Formats: sequence, structure tokens, C-alpha cells
Amino acid sequence: MGKSLPPSFWQTHLWLLITQVAFSLLPTLGKEAFRQFAPEVIAFMRISCTALLLAIIFFFFKRERLQSRSHVFHFALFALFGVVANQLLFLNGLKLTKAANASLLIATIPLFTLVLAALFRRERITLIKAAGVLVAFAGIALLLNVSEIRLGGYALGNAMIVTNALSYSIFLVISKPLLDRYHPLTVITWIFLLGSLEMLPFAWSPVVTMLRQPPPGAAFIIPAAIVVFCTFLPYLLNTMALRYSSSSLVAIYTYLQPLLGTILAVIWLGEKLDARFFLAATCIFTGIAMVSLARGYRAWKNV
Repeated sequence: MGKSLPPSFWQTHLWLLITQVAFSLLPTLGKEAFRQFAPEVIAFMRISCTALLLAIIFFFFKRERLQSRSHVFHFALFALFGVVANQLLFLNGLKLTKAANASLLIATIPLFTLVLAALFRRERITLIKAAGVLVAFAGIALLLNVSEIRLGGYALGNAMIVTNALSYSIFLVISKPLLDRYHPLTVITWIFLLGSLEMLPFAWSPVVTMLRQPPPGAAFIIPAAIVVFCTFLPYLLNTMALRYSSSSLVAIYTYLQPLLGTILAVIWLGEKLDARFFLAATCIFTGIAMVSLARGYRAWKNV
């Protein structure tokens, strides 16, 4: 494989920031899409349409061959944890719990990732890294006003969100070795292609039902936006960032989602910011900086 110029330190962080901006749009767009489509249908459209877009780009620009046939099994495992289980559990859990509950529980991703990375011996849990995760989590708790969150009565939905967080954390950790051997586009294309096949048993019945009584054409605008802006773009950028940074750094950026959601509410709904928001933002960005500096910036390898 040929050499490629490494990105700057800030370029990697920019990819992670854009990823979280895109992901922060999903709860709002997802709620709108649920009016016309079942969660399984949305999940299948996200995975299959993104797989098609990635395959087209891969065919014309990369075409990297697999180094071993056994890697297909690894990509299938990544797809199961990082795409299929992740999206099914999140979308169904979102229907069965409050948005505030989901925002808090999804913030367990960095905690799970930090522990799993240590268990799999991918990273060491250092004092500053652990402190950074906890400082950022404190910012999330402050932003969401934990005293007003009611987890009771939403046991199944809450359990789905937590399991989703664990599933995505497993993906972030176990995918690192092959990301060191392949271009990020190769990895994410295989993951989504195999994820489309894995998703079929769960989505077949809802998709068939939808096709028998299809919604009006205009109803597909929101799912199309979800595919492009909340799936294709963030998954591609996130995989590129994961290839060249630590799992814990990629994970801690998920703490930006509630923060960005608040900013979007200010822009779209005219809500006002208070001192609590700025204090929470300070905690979150401080935590991200601590995790980033704890490991240092790893140079890019050959693409």
C-alpha cells in the first residue's frame, strides 16, 4: 500500500466533531421518521443504503483486496456489534424510554470503552484518562439535570440503550487491529455490506409490510437525510478517526451529542442557554482534552 500524508492533530478531532454533529441530528429526525416507518425499517434503510454508497466509492476509488478470507468473519462480527445491534437497540430503545434517559445512558459508552480497552489490552487505564472520562460524564449529568431524570417505568427501553452502548463500545475496541491493516474505507464498506445481510432477519417482515402499503414519496425525504447525514458521513469519518486514534478518545466524543442537541434546540426552537450549559460544556471539553492528551497523538501509518 502506498504512503499517504498524515492528517494534522486537529483534522482528526475535526472528523470526530463532525461525526457527533451528524449523530446529534438522529434523535430528532428519527422521531419524525417513526411517524411513517417502523424502527426496523429505518435501521435497514440506514444500513443497506449506506452500504450501497460506500460500495460505489470503494469500487471506483479503492478496491483493496482482503489479506485473509478469515477477515470476512471479523468484519461480520464488527457489523453485528457496531451496526446491527447498535442501531436496532438504540432505535427500539428510543421508542420505549424518554429522550433524557437515552441521552444519559448513552453516555456510558466512554466508560464501557475504557474498561473494555483495558481488558482486551488495547489501552492502559491511566489516572488522567479515567479522570477525563469522569469529568466529561459529570458535565453530561449537569447538562441533563439528573435530578429531573426518571429512569423508573422505562426498564426495557433503558436496558436496550445501555446494551446498545455496550455493543458499540465492543465494536470500538475489537475493530482496532484490522483498522491497523486496512484502509478505513475498506473496513467500513465490508462492515455495512455484511451488516445489511445480518439485518435482513430482523427487518424482513416490517419491510414487506411497508412495501405492501408504502407511504407517500415525500415521506422518504427524512429517511434519506438520516442515511446521508446521520449514517454514511459520520460512520465513515468515525472509522477514519478510529484508525488513527485511541478507542477511548473516539468514545469520549459521544459526550458532545447532548451538548450539540442543546445548541440545535437554541437555533431551531429559540431556547435560551443558562450558566449550567456553559459549566457543563467546560467539563465536557476538559474531559475530552484530558483523554486526548493522556495518550498523545499517534502518527498515521501507511494507508
